[in-house]
Amino acid sequence: MLDEVLAAGEVTWTGHGSLGAHDGWVCLWPGDIAPLAVAEVAPDLTATARSIRGALLAGGAWTVEALTESDMSASETQAAVWELVWAGLATCDTWAALRALSGAAGVLRRPSNPRVRRVVRPRAIVRSPQAATRWFAPATEDLTPAARQIQAISLELGRYAVLTKGSVVTEAMTPSFFVAYKVLAAMEDQRVVRRGYFIDGLGAAQFALPGAVDRLRESTNGGLVLLAACDPANPWGAALAWPESMGHRPTRVAGAIVVLDDGQPVIYVEKGAHTLITFTEDPDSVVSALRLVGQWIDQRRLDTITITRINLTSALKASEWVETLERGGWTMVPQGFRRRAQV
Repeated sequence: MLDEVLAAGEVTWTGHGSLGAHDGWVCLWPGDIAPLAVAEVAPDLTATARSIRGALLAGGAWTVEALTESDMSASETQAAVWELVWAGLATCDTWAALRALSGAAGVLRRPSNPRVRRVVRPRAIVRSPQAATRWFAPATEDLTPAARQIQAISLELGRYAVLTKGSVVTEAMTPSFFVAYKVLAAMEDQRVVRRGYFIDGLGAAQFALPGAVDRLRESTNGGLVLLAACDPANPWGAALAWPESMGHRPTRVAGAIVVLDDGQPVIYVEKGAHTLITFTEDPDSVVSALRLVGQWIDQRRLDTITITRINLTSALKASEWVETLERGGWTMVPQGFRRRAQV
């Protein structure tokens, strides 16, 4: 679906920092909104990246081959392009390059037995997704810093309804709460937002859209939801501090997942999918959460998961959790407890 909406121009994307050599943070933007996380001042760039940025700013869409000058190699150009991408200064209208980048790491191939070489017909050369990608500079609007902040705050109010310091600083558009607070205070003077102590424990610097607080007070049950731990829809570790768990304190890292029940965390599966952290001693709640994880595995939305630790104990020594895990559909293996996709 991302390929379709990106190609149609309904959505654009920008990078927002790398995570190693084969991954990074990405911001998705509605097509009618210019990216607001693009650096207003260009960061320190290598000479190659500065040269390529100049070509992109001149306009047009460029392949890596077209950007490669006589004194640089294609690999150097590719590295410089990704440097610009993670700085938010280059993008493209496809997801293929990101997919190829993240898929380039950790791919293990079994050694094959040598076979007799045969003469085959020459085949057409297939260009890699990264080589075929056309890169360009993200669209920008000629906005003053104040206007940019107002537009960013307006988007965040529409997303969260109640803005707190935690939710503001986790957004790429408003990394500074000090600057955002000035904008929100001015919007309060104009009666665009209300300030109050709406959510217990988050301080008095909270701003809400009119009517949002009344909707929050309505009694609704959201049921079980599985989210990536760093998903903006998960408030824990950002707008809200993680509640006490039966293990160590979780973190909002890429690769970790959390299951919420009516907004409250029930279980957290650490990055690498080997450590299970629980937030309740109620086995029925944990069983329901584990079954939801199993459903995602059955739907091929998650890979096979093997749990080797439960809270602070080895899974094989956590006898009190054996029945709970088995009820949740997990099977004991020499390493711990495993859940495979079931047909």
